[in-house]
Amino acid sequence: MNRRDLVTQAGALGLSSLLLASAADAAIRGGAALDALAAPDAVAARTADGTITALTRQGTAWSTRGLKLSVEGDRQANGHGLTVALESGRADVTFLRLRWRRQIAPDAHVLADTWERAYGELGWRGLAPERALPWYFMLQQGENVAAFGVETQPNAFCFWQCDPDGLSLWIDLRNGGEPANLAGRRLALCRVLSSQWSGGADSYDRLRTFCTRMCQKPLLPAGPIVGSNDWNYAYGRNTAAGILRDARLMVELSPPGHRPFVVIDDGWQDKTRFPDLGELAAQMRQSGARPGIWIRPLRAEEQVRATRLSPKRFGDAATAEIAAYDPSVSDGMDAILRSVRDARAQGFEFIKHDFTTFEIFGQWGRDMGAQPGRRGWRFADATRTTAEIVLDLYRAIRSAAGSSCTILGCNTFGHLAAGIFETQRISDDTSGREWERTRRFGVNALAYRIPQHRTFFHADPDIVAVTRIIPWRLTSQWLDVVARSGTTLFIAPAPDAMTDEARNAVRAAFAIAVGTPAGHPIAGSLSPTPEEWRFTSPSVTRRYNWDVPGGADPFV
Repeated sequence: MNRRDLVTQAGALGLSSLLLASAADAAIRGGAALDALAAPDAVAARTADGTITALTRQGTAWSTRGLKLSVEGDRQANGHGLTVALESGRADVTFLRLRWRRQIAPDAHVLADTWERAYGELGWRGLAPERALPWYFMLQQGENVAAFGVETQPNAFCFWQCDPDGLSLWIDLRNGGEPANLAGRRLALCRVLSSQWSGGADSYDRLRTFCTRMCQKPLLPAGPIVGSNDWNYAYGRNTAAGILRDARLMVELSPPGHRPFVVIDDGWQDKTRFPDLGELAAQMRQSGARPGIWIRPLRAEEQVRATRLSPKRFGDAATAEIAAYDPSVSDGMDAILRSVRDARAQGFEFIKHDFTTFEIFGQWGRDMGAQPGRRGWRFADATRTTAEIVLDLYRAIRSAAGSSCTILGCNTFGHLAAGIFETQRISDDTSGREWERTRRFGVNALAYRIPQHRTFFHADPDIVAVTRIIPWRLTSQWLDVVARSGTTLFIAPAPDAMTDEARNAVRAAFAIAVGTPAGHPIAGSLSPTPEEWRFTSPSVTRRYNWDVPGGADPFV
């Protein structure tokens, strides 16, 4: 049915604490150190064989044989930070670990992000020292909160760990699954940010503020994103006639003067059903809609001769390997960008590109743990980190599409895509056939990634499917919460399910979504799918019931 099967002990986190900076730093900065971690207490390098070697500190530099790491405090428009840069003469180092020794209460709670889309795993949890916390996290106990992260678009994958004795930042220096050859380079790896607060402010507002600090230049769409995407009712059995029907319906249900996006999902490759995509895009535009299309740019075609990624990226599943172009070299990148250029030449104004993470890494974000990239393979160009190569891929897609095209990154790393693509899928696929996917993935991601909306990008919690399979009681609630959140609102309108009631509800939802709505769950919930939400514009509190009488499906 789917495309694939803080807080510390008393006084340790308060405003007078030393969790973020030394007392000397605080005195020098007049209290501003509350937004800046001090230099790490220890730095170590991990090699491919698992050996961990401590680096020796001299001033702001840390070094060992063939490695020199600088950790420089600075101040930019987004406040104080630590810029981490590497000079390397070695080709065997896989990770760097920066360690801050602090006392953190065992009963602290952590809210972490995830590598790419969320798979139902987000929410407040207790300390788990072994847990990898990708990109950023919040630490909370009582009314005291701290946040730690790296700025968006770092040149290395980064994750944190948190335990009662302190926190660690791991910086991934690999190329694919093996050490990158960074010899002779000086590479700015990441910029570390932190904040702490005390008092009764809303944790969602705090995290939104911190997200604003992490992404100084988000790229946002010119206006609201509403419309349709056929996947969650057609599931690849779409037709040109059906897409035109959807376009006319979306225009009919949209507020006057607003042109909805209508996205053609997978299935358009069948020429018997889609004989002329350029003509279809023109007809969609003539109907009043803005034409969009789904593409899978990295998947290699047999007839195209271009460098491909190693099948070893799939590990033990290599026999089921899907051929993909290698974005680290020019012929691979040229092959990747053909689908982007074709879509623009055909007149599409919106591109949803998919599967780039799976095709590069041979796994989904939920399976990555501490290592995005299994051991045993490299890109054709081994002189850059994986993050650098992924960033170059995203920037090349952006350039090929042009500034007038709206891009949705699906199965992409949001922390790398922020500032490059206008909108970003924050959730694994919702469904028009299995409500559990919408409840577990869609609601969870919307609840805990809403602070990224309009701070990193225009967040997309995935499709609201209007089908006869999903009870309207559930669909209408999902429609309502997405509309009132102000995030991307795509409908999958199954023709036999678009009753007068459904049409009126979609029309009302679109009217809300094209305004300036915003909202989030009421703070303090430990549920992965919070039910009580507070919204503005219009101001209202809503209680939803996401559950079904028979209970959640444990087999999804």
